[in-house]
Amino acid sequence: MTELERLSHSSAHTYNECGERWRLERVEKVDKVPWLAGPAGSAFHTMTEVYDHGIETGEVGTYKGYLVEALMEDGVAFDQDYNPMPGELERYRVSRGETYEWWCRAGDHMFDQYVAWRERSGWEVWESPFEPEWNEDGSATINGWMFGVELPFEVMLPGMTVPDKGYIDRIFSLPDGRIILVDLKTWARERTTTQLPHYFAVAQDHLGIPVDGVAYYDARLGRPTGIAYPTDDPEKPWDTDRLSALLLPVERGIIGDVFEPKPGSQCGWCSVAHHCAFKLEKNK
Repeated sequence: MTELERLSHSSAHTYNECGERWRLERVEKVDKVPWLAGPAGSAFHTMTEVYDHGIETGEVGTYKGYLVEALMEDGVAFDQDYNPMPGELERYRVSRGETYEWWCRAGDHMFDQYVAWRERSGWEVWESPFEPEWNEDGSATINGWMFGVELPFEVMLPGMTVPDKGYIDRIFSLPDGRIILVDLKTWARERTTTQLPHYFAVAQDHLGIPVDGVAYYDARLGRPTGIAYPTDDPEKPWDTDRLSALLLPVERGIIGDVFEPKPGSQCGWCSVAHHCAFKLEKNK
């Protein structure tokens, strides 16, 4: 029986996409061949988080600094001038020529676009409609006050034995009064997942935030890609009961050691395919 401490959207998504990948990554803990887009995206998240906490743009720093920090956390060695040591980046896969040098240039442009969009749109970071009360060292609030930047949650869903944990990238208040939940993306390939409905249900039912809609912010376009309104259809509410119906089979499958391989097109970008007995090679 596999021990499971918690679930998250990304963990459940990986399991549903391919159970064997989940097992190799999280049970066997085999070595991965990661994509450079992973730490590159993390660097953008951190840089915009600093800005959204009220730091002036001139003091935020450069994207390269955040990327170097993310890569160092990954174990990459740099010289004293913060250039990667020879061969250190060979462990990463790159897509469409998006190399380390490309990301250093593009990352600053993506950040500039984000700042311009924030200033142009009038979207402000949502916060609880009451004053915060802080603990003695000022590190955490003690009265339930929330701020809509990297908002953490941990919820025990109906019927489950492990908590659902995660972070909501942003919650914004719009000039017209609507509250919109946003996930930041630097991806080049558009995906369809349950992430936004997942976080919507948690925000509404668990955190008590009256979210009106959800959206992805596309860092390459420099704007949200459109707002969806999960509340528009009262017959199909995205709530924690529906979320439990999605996650409970994942929990039971993992604990029961059910790891179904699902070879397909995803083998081409899987980071552990070189360890997988079921991988499919791309037809030449």
